[in-house]
Amino acid sequence: MFLGIPHFLKLIITYEKYYLIKPKKCQTNLQKLLEENHLKFELPNTTQLQNYLYRYKEKLLAENYPEVKKFLTEVCSKHYSENLNEDEMFCIFYKCQDGEVSVLLSTPAMIKNLLKQSQMQDCLIHLDATYKLIDLGIPIIIMGTENLNHNHRPIVYFITWPESKSSVKLMLQEMSNFLEKEFQFVFKPQIIMTDNSDSFIYGCKEFFSHKYTHMLCHFHIEKGLKEKLAKKDLKEVQNHIRFGVKTLKIVLHIYSLSNLGQSSNLIGNKVMSQKSLLNVSKMNMS
Repeated sequence: MFLGIPHFLKLIITYEKYYLIKPKKCQTNLQKLLEENHLKFELPNTTQLQNYLYRYKEKLLAENYPEVKKFLTEVCSKHYSENLNEDEMFCIFYKCQDGEVSVLLSTPAMIKNLLKQSQMQDCLIHLDATYKLIDLGIPIIIMGTENLNHNHRPIVYFITWPESKSSVKLMLQEMSNFLEKEFQFVFKPQIIMTDNSDSFIYGCKEFFSHKYTHMLCHFHIEKGLKEKLAKKDLKEVQNHIRFGVKTLKIVLHIYSLSNLGQSSNLIGNKVMSQKSLLNVSKMNMS
């Protein structure tokens, strides 16, 4: 019977800063360390690690909250004005109270690039988060866009704790209010690309009322497939499935090139999931 995460493993998580990575990766690292050192500890599952890592980061933030609040207050004292330099950081929204953190930052150049690009093509945004830039484990969400040459351009940086669909919805709301107030720009992206995060998917769904295309990026799809295909019962067909995925990528790329300007109709208003890719791959095998 598993009685909880052993104290020794908790010390490793703290010392190695495994609280900055996702539970699955944390579990993999712990397993590797135990095997290399011939240590016999029962390995916690991903759910147990997820709960522990969340509580640990929450405690870490609480211990450093006064210092964090002071720092963010100074950083967020600058707001948008036409006199700012193109690469000068300013704060769109700031909230730091009751153990929660919400900070939305950008530069004039990044905002103007979004406005200019939206005049040339359908508005596309890409949402992704990183957990390794802040030692407290607070995620930074990057909202970016992509031009016709597939070059990624950041738009805003959102520092938030806790990460949830409500915090994503708040970011989108404040971003939308800012663009409408300062530039009379209606923020309605036709294409939204994310990983498989529920906070991103449902945060967008709750905020945006217009019809848009929601896509999962190929990197996260392939990463997920790689983990699924590692199972013994799928090893015999993994090459066929990967071939199907690569074929689908080529077809989608050709289709998107032939429909520039109408890319919001690429796959309707559905999320491209790992399950749908597996179904397409099976069709290619038959």
